[in-house]
Amino acid sequence: MECHSYNFWNGFSTYYVGVNVMKIRARYLHAAESMTNVIVGYLINLGLVYSLLHWIGLQITLGQNAAMGVIIAVVSFLRGYVVRRFYNNLIERVYNDK
Repeated sequence: MECHSYNFWNGFSTYYVGVNVMKIRARYLHAAESMTNVIVGYLINLGLVYSLLHWIGLQITLGQNAAMGVIIAVVSFLRGYVVRRFYNNLIERVYNDK
């Protein structure tokens, strides 16, 4: 396989003919974006749900809140990643049809 090296994102990428490195890298970036979004949301959720439940009189431990938050965070990560990939593929099809 013929190899062409070029600098992309500070030289961390090598492009091989027949392999689309950009698409592979985009998937990892989309996953990283989704994970960052989930972590920020999880931290907000942890404090907000704990405060709100105590405010309305439901007693919940921080451990119970954290366990529920982890389940919600995993579902949120998968949702964000799948939605991002769906729209990325849709945009790619639209621009490649032109």
